[in-house]
Amino acid sequence: MRKISTLMVSVLCMMMPVGAEAQVPTAFVSKGATDIQAQPHSVTQTNSGAQLAAIDPMVRSITMDNGLPSNAVRTVVQGSKGYMWFGTDNGLCRFDGYDVRTYYNPFTTVDQFVSALTACEEGLLVGCNNGAYLFSNATDQFQKLSDKITAPVLNFSLDGDQNVWISTSGQGVFRYNRTTHELHQYPMKNIQGKVKSTLVDANNQVWMLCNQGEASIYHLNKSTDQFEAFPLKGDATMFHGMAMLATPDGNVYVGTWENGLYKLNADGSAEQLISGTLSNAVHHIHQLYCNDNKSLLIASDDGLVQYDIQNRIWHMLSEVNNPSRSTSERFVYGIADDNEGGIWVSTYYGGVNYLPSTSFEERFHAYSARLGGLRGNVVGRFFEDHQHRIWIATDDAGLDCFNPQTNSFVSYPGKEAMGKYNVHALFADENNLWVGTYGNGVIRMNMATGAQQVFLTDGMASGGNAYCIYRDRKKRLWAATMDGANLFDEGQQKFSKIKSFKSLTIDMKEDPQGNVWFATQGGGLWRLDKNNAWKQYKYVENDSTSLVSDQINCLAIGEKGRLYVATSEGLCEFLPSKGIFRRISIDAPSQDFTSLVISQGVMWISTSKGIVKYTPGEPIQLFNKYDGLTCDQFMPNAGLLASDGRIYFGSTRGFNCFYPYLVKINQVAPPVAITSVELFGQPIEAGRNL
Repeated sequence: MRKISTLMVSVLCMMMPVGAEAQVPTAFVSKGATDIQAQPHSVTQTNSGAQLAAIDPMVRSITMDNGLPSNAVRTVVQGSKGYMWFGTDNGLCRFDGYDVRTYYNPFTTVDQFVSALTACEEGLLVGCNNGAYLFSNATDQFQKLSDKITAPVLNFSLDGDQNVWISTSGQGVFRYNRTTHELHQYPMKNIQGKVKSTLVDANNQVWMLCNQGEASIYHLNKSTDQFEAFPLKGDATMFHGMAMLATPDGNVYVGTWENGLYKLNADGSAEQLISGTLSNAVHHIHQLYCNDNKSLLIASDDGLVQYDIQNRIWHMLSEVNNPSRSTSERFVYGIADDNEGGIWVSTYYGGVNYLPSTSFEERFHAYSARLGGLRGNVVGRFFEDHQHRIWIATDDAGLDCFNPQTNSFVSYPGKEAMGKYNVHALFADENNLWVGTYGNGVIRMNMATGAQQVFLTDGMASGGNAYCIYRDRKKRLWAATMDGANLFDEGQQKFSKIKSFKSLTIDMKEDPQGNVWFATQGGGLWRLDKNNAWKQYKYVENDSTSLVSDQINCLAIGEKGRLYVATSEGLCEFLPSKGIFRRISIDAPSQDFTSLVISQGVMWISTSKGIVKYTPGEPIQLFNKYDGLTCDQFMPNAGLLASDGRIYFGSTRGFNCFYPYLVKINQVAPPVAITSVELFGQPIEAGRNL
């Protein structure tokens, strides 16, 4: 026997949790007893036309750039192993949280169109243009369910009697028994065999939906084993149904081609909940989804909409009212949830979008000029005044003021005039807000009247700049500039240059010993001690007790009075007893630590690649734009711990604020699965004996 010298196994922790995978039995095992086609939460409009404000969810997109064979994705489902599966116009795709793998059906060598997916323990039920297939988990191979099914398959439903109901376009409905493997056909010749979908409700009743003929909805009479037209009343007789959904409380909803969303009542009446014409939001509904009795999701050509069942109001989950919207936000075809509660949305032009389970509103509140309220995008500083208002400095639109009690932006005297400045520094005393600018010096604005007075810096005859304004415990008011440090003379009412650092000074802090520290970008760290003696600290090559970098972005005083230095190359702590620095190793995607806020012993660090939560002795936690951040690029020294415990971080696209205790972490452990095996560099197919 030849010795195997090279065997490579790729083991992957997937982002989707799963249950244990059983060996493929002879009979199918249902994942659920209701309609399992991909279903969206619905978007609707009330009879009064009430509408909620648009929501801008941060989503992760998976497209051809990430390995999809086509951006046209008709359906999506999570399999029993936890993988996400996408049915595209050019093959079946498996997504493991990192990579996309495409499987081609050998029974349809030319046409790889996948129109329907439903998960079962053995694998997936796959609908194609020429029939129904089982894709086996054990072998990663397609198996044809029956040679008798030759028409396009549009939908699968599983009932409580071990049956699979297969909807086709041309052959009606097939019932396949998972125990006896018996196949029975309901030709539905009165509608030319064209069935859009079937639905199994909470009472194990089977419904059928079509969009042509004299009736739109049929119900299975189990005593005669025949589908009978369900008598609809009024204008709903012909509403061209496209999707049906039975909610956990027993209600049935129908999505239509042109007439919006309906609720089906037991007496045969169909109540229109949203008009496709009046709302301009739910034309051509493809699927409906509900994971509770409170709201629906609707997938339509106009995008994704959420409908509040109790309050009978709706809102868009994509910016469909924006003319510049991307096509990926429209033409939504399928929706499915995963074991973590995340929502996966398939689109016709934009691949698949993923919305995390945790509500963004419960974690990271996002504000930007694009979302409204904030005038600028590049947020560089925050300051909280005595009234607990948050003042916000932007590079591109001056000064804004935020009321955290109402979560809204408020006006202030002088707002129009302050909108023209490039603002980089903020400090507020009892009456005045001191505003550091680029090119216009330091502006002192009376917060009650808006009256403004300009002060020059660095001894300039005009202009000047300030990137940090700070008052120490001796009541000295400092203005740090692109060159050094200035002190304000109350008697002469002017700033005087005290020290030149020959580099931009971005932050200042005073430690418990009375030392004032000046952080520069390129010149390291300067200390002014209580005896007014200056000392500079710099990075020294091959000296692990020196600064980690001379490019300092932020300073922070810890809860024990220790000084922490966030730099473009990582984080370090000053040890005053030894006069050296201790480098803190944090395995983050970026070592460009832009801001540092310490709360309850936990470090929250903004970086150029998201936000890091670091608790000494524990694994780090990472957050990025897919968690609701405005973007991943955060600004230097743009962090604030407010008096109410909320943390603010400024970015190049607005800012985020959050209460640390509300940042819930996903507690679902990802499973470990073998995704590929290679022998001598060659992949080994699943099920093959070595």
